Amino acid sequence: MFRLEDDNDPDVSLTFQHNKAYPGASVIHVNFDHIENRDIEYPALDALNRTVNVSSFTGNSLPHYASDTYWFCYCEDDSRENCVRDNPPANKTAVKGKPFTVKARALKFYGAELSEPVRANLESSLSAVNSDSSINSSLTGNNGKLRSVSATKCTDFSFTVKSSAENEVMVLNVGETIISVEKSLTVNVQFSPLCPPGFPFNDIKDICECDKSIRTFLRNCEIADETFQKRIEYTSYWMAPSNDQRFPAEMNWYYNCPNRYCITNSNFTFSDDGICANNRSGLLCGQCKGNYSLLLGGDKCGDCSDNSYLAFIAVFAASGVLLIVFIFLTQMTVTTGTINGLIFYANILNSNQSVFFPEDFFRGYQVFISWLNLNFGFETCFFNGMNQVSYSGLQFVFPVYMWLLAGVIIILCRYSVRASKFFGNSDPVAVLATIIILSFNSLVHNVINIFYFSTLNLPDGESAVWRYDGNVNYFSGSHLILLIVAVVFFLLLLTPYMLILLSAQLLQISQRISKILRKLRLQPFIHAYLIPFKPQHRYWVGLCLLTRAILLIFFAFGENRHLNLLLIITTCVIVISIFVVTGGIYDKSWIDKLEVSFFVNLGVLTSTTLYALSISQTLLREIATYVSITIALLTFIGIVILHVFWRLKKLKIVNKKVDFVIEKKAKERKSPTRQDFIINEPANTMDDDISGSPSMAGTMATYQVDLREPLLESLMN
Repeated sequence: MFRLEDDNDPDVSLTFQHNKAYPGASVIHVNFDHIENRDIEYPALDALNRTVNVSSFTGNSLPHYASDTYWFCYCEDDSRENCVRDNPPANKTAVKGKPFTVKARALKFYGAELSEPVRANLESSLSAVNSDSSINSSLTGNNGKLRSVSATKCTDFSFTVKSSAENEVMVLNVGETIISVEKSLTVNVQFSPLCPPGFPFNDIKDICECDKSIRTFLRNCEIADETFQKRIEYTSYWMAPSNDQRFPAEMNWYYNCPNRYCITNSNFTFSDDGICANNRSGLLCGQCKGNYSLLLGGDKCGDCSDNSYLAFIAVFAASGVLLIVFIFLTQMTVTTGTINGLIFYANILNSNQSVFFPEDFFRGYQVFISWLNLNFGFETCFFNGMNQVSYSGLQFVFPVYMWLLAGVIIILCRYSVRASKFFGNSDPVAVLATIIILSFNSLVHNVINIFYFSTLNLPDGESAVWRYDGNVNYFSGSHLILLIVAVVFFLLLLTPYMLILLSAQLLQISQRISKILRKLRLQPFIHAYLIPFKPQHRYWVGLCLLTRAILLIFFAFGENRHLNLLLIITTCVIVISIFVVTGGIYDKSWIDKLEVSFFVNLGVLTSTTLYALSISQTLLREIATYVSITIALLTFIGIVILHVFWRLKKLKIVNKKVDFVIEKKAKERKSPTRQDFIINEPANTMDDDISGSPSMAGTMATYQVDLREPLLESLMN
């Protein structure tokens, strides 16, 4: 260290070897306190100008000259003109307990870097009274340690303020204590009167901190965080500000957000709609935000202001007709037994979409499962303004429409020769029975959803709301209408349907009940379900329906996904055991094997999914679902091909018989044509080939003109 004692000393020639002037410069460090001319804007430069014979600075990238910090200034950018000595105090708005930033620069400083403790002190009446409980100001990330401060650009200083006052005055300076007022930077801190959502005020700590009621659910909950993420075991939870003036900044939460309504694994915010996914908003994310409408075939909301989407009504109507025609042409009905296992498999997957279908899963496979549940599958606008209430009402419309189509075909075949000829040897009653069992799961699921309510602690007290739209009060208004419709379906249609099939085997034994069923025209309908089974196992369809209903109730009200998966695994094990112990329940053993294969597929998928959830492995879940549905889809295609083959084979046999009858009639008539005859085989020719059971209406040894479906005749007469 070298010092010139007098500013008027003559020039002095000095030689320094191995000289270091750290921090801040490589050779010379100038002390402002010993420079008289302090009004010069850059006194360090004036002092350095006196060193006329300085030369040959080598070996260091730091500036050769440096000086002490003379004062701080508040700045917004790196412009030197915006950082002057008479710079006014900085004004900052802060939240108690949340870090805020002050931009400052060292003025009257020559050189690039300065490393000294930069500290914040307080000058407030509260601080003077009790400094221990007033403010604990600190540098977030620095904690008062050495910090490089630039003189050429603004430096960010971050502070966390704790206080019970409404405002404080903070002084930023170099060193442990304030050297002088002119060397310090005054910051007026005005505290926000309200804590941010999710961080109510702690009177003891004098800070806003994370709401204790939700801290357990989150991976992170610091006030400095802009976004938050739920722990893996709480991904189904809904959270939002309570907006309760009595308890500001506290949160509402509910343990079971409806499927795909809420953000699960991604980051979210503590705003009113911050946790809602797919353009949703409101309580339990039950509404669409803004002017968006609920999309048909999914849980997303979108812009449906163009009502041209109403043209999809024709698409829905046509899809119902096409499905009926497909079943008629392939005769892939419940009377064959080939699709019973597939229907059960699709019902379980459709009822647990949040488990088996991770986010962004291949939509095509979801559509395949939806179609097997008589759901549309595609996400599209239907009409502008559609909400959850109208969507749930529409869930009843399509199955009923399908029933009516099948019913109309039955009536046409009964009274129209042309219709009877067009549908040929197909069984309209079996088609109706198939449509009803396909729609059973969807209807039961919709009824359960309508009955489901949630209890939320809202600002005006506890409130029972509809789970699928928390903005709709339970058992009132539009929800009351839905409840009435659901009760009608449940009591008058679904429950009798399930109980009749469950007790069908006993009903067939009683002659009195059989007569009643014949009078009610239900016997052919019930027979359609019983044909493929052995006589002692004709309870199977009803038992499977009851199992579906019980599982759906557990799925809807169960809080634990792991428990739901265990129930599915248990069901699969029991079903497979029944097939093994009884030696099969179908007349044809290969149909037993086919149905068991679907339960094995479902059991393996569920077991793998349960394991993947336990180790938080989403990729394994996706792979398991892809493999499982691929196997089911290929099996379904094989079943369709098999039915088409049987159908073509049957038509070939029928054509030969028709030609034989035509030739025979030609001998009796002069000019007969093929159009003169309407030939009908027994109702279950194909079914007999598949199941080995006699048809429900018996067989016919002769062919008659204008003869219709025997099973249909028994239903209509």
